[in-house]
Amino acid sequence: MPIRVTGMNSGLDTDSIIQELVKASSEKKIKLEKAQTKLSWKQDAWKGLNTKIHSFFKKTLDSLRFTAAYKKKATAVSDDKIASVITGDNAVNGTQKLQVQELAESGYLTGGKLITKDGKKATAKTKLSDLGAGGINADGSSISVTSGGKTKYLTFSNDSTIEDVVNKLSQIGLTASFDAGNQRIFVSTQKSGKENDFSITANNTAGLDALANLGLLTAAESGADSEAARWAAYQGSTDDDTLAALTAAGEVAKRENEIAKEYFADSKNRIKENTTLRKKIADLEKNYEDNFKDQTKEIFTDSYNLQLFADKGLTDTGSYESLADMDTAKMAEAEEILVNQYNDLVDQAGSGTLTPDEMSAIEEQKINLRNSINKLQSAARMKTDYQAMVDQAAANETKLADNATYINELELDADGNYKIRTETDADGNEKEATKATAAQKLTDKTGDELVQKVNAAASMNSYSVAGTASATAKRIQGQNAKILLNNAEYESSSNNFNINGLTITVKDKTEGDQSVNVVTSDDVDGVYQVIKDFLKGYNEIIKEMDSLYNASSSKGYEPLSSEEKEAMTEDEIKEWEKKVKDSLLRRDSTLGTVINSMKNVMISSFTIGGKSLTLSDFGIGTLGYFNAAENEKGMYHINGDKDDTDTAGEKDVLKGLIASDPDQVTEFFKQLTGKLYDELDSQMKSTDFRSVYHVYDDKKMKKEYDDYTKKIKTAEQKLKDLEDKYYKQFSAMEVALAKLQNGSSAITSMLGGG
Repeated sequence: MPIRVTGMNSGLDTDSIIQELVKASSEKKIKLEKAQTKLSWKQDAWKGLNTKIHSFFKKTLDSLRFTAAYKKKATAVSDDKIASVITGDNAVNGTQKLQVQELAESGYLTGGKLITKDGKKATAKTKLSDLGAGGINADGSSISVTSGGKTKYLTFSNDSTIEDVVNKLSQIGLTASFDAGNQRIFVSTQKSGKENDFSITANNTAGLDALANLGLLTAAESGADSEAARWAAYQGSTDDDTLAALTAAGEVAKRENEIAKEYFADSKNRIKENTTLRKKIADLEKNYEDNFKDQTKEIFTDSYNLQLFADKGLTDTGSYESLADMDTAKMAEAEEILVNQYNDLVDQAGSGTLTPDEMSAIEEQKINLRNSINKLQSAARMKTDYQAMVDQAAANETKLADNATYINELELDADGNYKIRTETDADGNEKEATKATAAQKLTDKTGDELVQKVNAAASMNSYSVAGTASATAKRIQGQNAKILLNNAEYESSSNNFNINGLTITVKDKTEGDQSVNVVTSDDVDGVYQVIKDFLKGYNEIIKEMDSLYNASSSKGYEPLSSEEKEAMTEDEIKEWEKKVKDSLLRRDSTLGTVINSMKNVMISSFTIGGKSLTLSDFGIGTLGYFNAAENEKGMYHINGDKDDTDTAGEKDVLKGLIASDPDQVTEFFKQLTGKLYDELDSQMKSTDFRSVYHVYDDKKMKKEYDDYTKKIKTAEQKLKDLEDKYYKQFSAMEVALAKLQNGSSAITSMLGGG
């Protein structure tokens, strides 16, 4: 923006004069801005109305065009404290007898109160070895947790904590927690039902002791019907007999498959982990190569550092070409020497006896030492990270090698179970020796594990018999809900039953042979409400459209300019703008077309069963021109509707027809809403002026708005040009006045003026 100095010779307030001159020519720009603002408000008004119309079209009319919207069923239960029912459209009318025999329950274990060897209260961090009056040996303790038909094997040690046990139980799908205040562990299933119940059994003696002292061993877990009793039943006179029994029962094959899956999953995870580790190792080596190798060389070749290392007995100093050959001990020793020397220099600098040159030399040495120390520390950290990754990768490789027998020899069969891979030699014969080796290793591992579990289960039963189970532990078995409906038995893992279109939720058991009635019938009130909701939605939209179309005139009111607003209060501005906005769609031709099309559909007649019917035949109509309130003349009312104060006292024809002739009601309103849907659909089709699903010309309005923007920009440029023109003219006047004043001064001087 140019700097203008005006009025120096004329004494005129040039800026004010020019602004007034320009203002007189700015009326066109102001009119354009007001017109654009008004158009913007009109766009907003249409957007809001269009949203409501489209919602009515899509959410209401779209479904009411079909018979299903009017097929409502309702079910009553003679005792809703026993059960409740949700009725589907396909439910069968009639009365049914319901008996509730059992309610579904979740498996729940309230652990016994914990005892610690030091007599103090246990915490989440208490180790298993510290549980029990004399402590226990939990090393190698193993337990099995069966939930939802799947068994998981968990192992613990003396250093495992209560928190570890709770976390592992939670990770396998149970809900587990430790209440330190009550000194109990709580375990439950996440879902109710018998098939979702859980059991916890020991796999060995250490596991048995761990369960007992964790308060998780109960009579329910070791009773005649328990998981422990099932395993104890396999116990034979010898391990071979036990294994034979387990094989016959399919337990060996089942566990072999589980172990194979564990090996496969473990190997897959470790292969993935090693891939990641190798990339990190490569990145570290590259980083060392790029950033630290040369710096490390400098540290061990610097003459000052070499002298320090020699004085402190660090021999065989040298640089390291890679992280792998870096001597961590030598690096640490070198760092210590450099740090000590740095501290010595600090002491010297603080002695107060050094010359400025000596101080300068010490400061330089300190900087060099500090840099060397930093480089050594960075390299050492990289070496530590590097070694940790290398060690982890090596451990993974060892584990993978342990798994190799199974990984290489096993494959999935068609049923998703693992089996020994069939390998053949050059002649097509199976390599029985290789197969037998892999199979035997897998069977041996499985057999050892299951025989241990059998023996532990027998001991677990002995615990219960001897009263050693946690006396304060309480167990609730998970069970299914059971009902009789019309004497047919149904069972569910939850308290919900879906039977022939009914969703029955049972809440309490019936007594003895008593039953409750479940009565399903056509839902007259439900269909009535569907029609009532349709008319309510229509009335709301038609009233709003009539109000906008019939709005009072705002002649003489336009959007305010900035200067006009400055002369008014906020309340005055709001009132002024409301007057303009309320009348934006007054007598709008597009709005009038939409209103008329919807009203014409509502007065249409439809032929059903040879009879021509209108809304009035169903006791539905408007209040009439003289009785209806302003802008409510197009609204429809149901005679006898108790919620409508205008027609509540009339005879309810609609409800009677729904009860007596539901098919006629359904067909009429299907046709009515279908025609209204089609009419609005045609009003919302895309054209050159409007987008799809718009009843107004949104494209045209946007173009008009953009045209205003261009016109306003052109008008602003013209005003700027006019302003520049006036400034040039006044500037020329100032120059002329300056010359005149200079000439007058010269004449005055010649005549002796002073």
